[in-house]
Amino acid sequence: MGKREDVLDAANLRWHQQEHRYSVWHEKEAVMEGTIIEQELRPGLWLHGTEVDFHRKMSGGGQINPGLKLIIMLQGQVEAHFDRRAVQLGGAQSNCVLLNTGHSALPYERVTTNTGLHRQLVLTFSPQWLAQSGLDNIADATDLQAWPHSMLASRSTAASPQMLALAAQLIDSGAEKQPLLQLERENQALSLLLAVLHNNTGAQRKLAPRAQHRITQLLELLHADLAQEWSLSQLAQTLGSNPTTLQQQFRLVTGHSIASYIRRQRMEQACEQLRAGMSVTDAALNAGYNSPANFATAFKRQFGFNPSQIRKG
Repeated sequence: MGKREDVLDAANLRWHQQEHRYSVWHEKEAVMEGTIIEQELRPGLWLHGTEVDFHRKMSGGGQINPGLKLIIMLQGQVEAHFDRRAVQLGGAQSNCVLLNTGHSALPYERVTTNTGLHRQLVLTFSPQWLAQSGLDNIADATDLQAWPHSMLASRSTAASPQMLALAAQLIDSGAEKQPLLQLERENQALSLLLAVLHNNTGAQRKLAPRAQHRITQLLELLHADLAQEWSLSQLAQTLGSNPTTLQQQFRLVTGHSIASYIRRQRMEQACEQLRAGMSVTDAALNAGYNSPANFATAFKRQFGFNPSQIRKG
């Protein structure tokens, strides 16, 4: 992947761990710190969640285990090489990635391409788990794109609001091993996998390439400035479409209307702002709510807990 002068190699850094809290140090400087959770929900099904703050760019590598990996980038971007093939993780177009290595472990390298908060969920389904679930031919069933001369197949898509909400719940639920909580996490993980598989096999095939490109452009436009107030007619004119067609195509890809999608993404942004210490009132205003009470109701409906709970840690 090539070295960069401003990127630190994780192999040369000092790692500190206290339960699920990690920090990485270069000399006396903290390079990365945050929470990393890894839990086996059931034999062959692993959850790996990270919520870490990068103060410097880092690179690292290792081996990717056999099976299917579902990666959801809630925040941040990573440049990764799997079996020497480049995959971008993050951004409106590729914040949901499916990787299938079959029965082979493959080398990988990755480098953080931006500093700041990174929130990532990785679900790993082993070949044994896939076989027991009747998903042996998962690559064929999901239209994954196989790379020539490689055991690896992959697909990058835009995550729907439903996928992002499920991924956020899995990260935020922590790693406590109470039986009922673990069962709930397993249910959420399977719901997320099902949503991704439906997205790959359904909406992506219903849209022509030109229409799919238009929706990708629309997602990038919306995420560039979530506070921007767009009318449907303005968006349609900007993207060379008509309002009815654009709305229908967007709903096919995301499962939501454009207005609903914007509301949910603003709520995700408000969640991050609350984590950073912003007041509930200011976060509500940024999300487009004049009433903190209405904001709290919508927030709880989406995330399952009150905004004040984030403020309390």
